[in-house]
Amino acid sequence: MFSAARTYQPTAPTSVPGWTADFVDNFNGPLNVKTWGRYFGGTPTGTVSSYDATNAAVTLNPTNPTDGIFQLNTHFANGQWSSAGMSSDRGFSAVGGKWVIKAKFDRAYGVGYAFLLYPHGGAWPPEVDFAEGTFGGPSIMATLHYGSAQQNFQIQRWLTKVDMTQWHTYGVIIGANQIDYTIDGRVWGTVQTENTPKVPMWLGVQAGVKDCARSTGECLSSATPTSSNISIDWIAHYKQV
Repeated sequence: MFSAARTYQPTAPTSVPGWTADFVDNFNGPLNVKTWGRYFGGTPTGTVSSYDATNAAVTLNPTNPTDGIFQLNTHFANGQWSSAGMSSDRGFSAVGGKWVIKAKFDRAYGVGYAFLLYPHGGAWPPEVDFAEGTFGGPSIMATLHYGSAQQNFQIQRWLTKVDMTQWHTYGVIIGANQIDYTIDGRVWGTVQTENTPKVPMWLGVQAGVKDCARSTGECLSSATPTSSNISIDWIAHYKQV
């Protein structure tokens, strides 16, 4: 796990052309709970798994205790499914800019995930789900939510044939009138709209076992493994310079 993570962007760049980092977490020590809040309790809509904060933790390299990977585990135990999620709401949010997550997934039929941006303060929408689907892909959906709580509009983009069991960077760039979705630094989808988020947004990562009665596509079945992980090497936000 750790050797593979080292081979592709082993740490978050502090700057890229036209951008400089104003938030970086390489997860090279215990989880910073001043920034990250782990989800606990409740069964998210469309899932059959409840959040357990102990399923979200940093795993340190056994040969280098200053090298870590954050993992969100979904598993079945004692007759129940549990999953994991966390957000940066308590420690960091930003208006616009570029968010990037370096991650890899176990292939897990029926286990869903989302990398998303949500408004600080909770007045929804807007929301940007910049990578969403099932563990391991191969398809990724991105969705912009805008409008009002009473009338929610959506604009979606799709990327196919991605081997998500390998390390990739998943990102989104929020501009004044445009959203770009990226993978490994390349733009794969663009939305041109005046309805981009104009308020501070925090980042959330979450997983859950999909309920066949309320979900489309892959959902819980005999093919769903009893344990699976999202592994995250780093998360960063950049502002334009």
